[in-house]
This record gives sequence, C-alpha cells and structure tokens, in this order.
Amino acid sequence: MRNPTLSPLPRRANGVKFDFLPKMNTLYYIPVHNHKSMAAMATATFTTRLDTDVKAGLEEIARYEDRSASYLANQAITALVEERRATHELIGVGLKLIDKGVSISEEAMDAWFDGPDDAPFPAPDTFER
Repeated sequence: MRNPTLSPLPRRANGVKFDFLPKMNTLYYIPVHNHKSMAAMATATFTTRLDTDVKAGLEEIARYEDRSASYLANQAITALVEERRATHELIGVGLKLIDKGVSISEEAMDAWFDGPDDAPFPAPDTFER
C-alpha cells in the first residue's frame, strides 16, 4: 500500500519548481491488460539485499513514475533474465558453429570493430574440417 506521506518528486526547470502531480493518498488500480484469454502469471516472493543508495534511487524512480518499487524491480529483473538467456543462446549457436569449423577470421573481426558503426556484421570466412 502506498505511503500517504510520500509525494511525487518535485521537478525543476531553470530553477523554477513545477509540481505536476498532486499528493495521492489513494492507490489506484488501472488495468493494463483485460483480455479473457490471458492467463494470470504465477508470481513468487523474492527477497534481496540492496545497497541503501540503490534502494533510495529505486524508490525515487518509483515515485516519479507512479509505480511501486516492486514493479520496477520486477521489470529490471525480467529484462536481465531475457537478455542473459538470449546471450547464452547466442553463445551456444556460436560454439556449435565452431564445432562445425565455421568461424570469422580475426582480420574480419578487426576490420568490423575498426569500421563505421553501421557496418554489417561480417559473414563467416573460415571453414575448417
């Protein structure tokens, strides 16, 4: 439940304070998805220790975005899990290609790293075995 003593972060522009959001003493539930075929996602409680500055920053962002710190932490952890899964999958694909003798030469990789930012990723140019 929202702490009624918390107010939205004041916003400043050129030294002038703007309060765009009123103080809220009521928690509002706004349905984002209301589709009958959507199954409710199972949840579990997860407790972790945070650096006090990180916790304060998370709570500050949560107030600013009118979200709970738990919601933001869940979003961040979900993004991390998805990114790491994708990375592991790509590493697995790369290792399978290496096992088949397909790779990209050091020279091609160096040229790509030294090239423009929009240069396409080099195609495999080493086929051993």
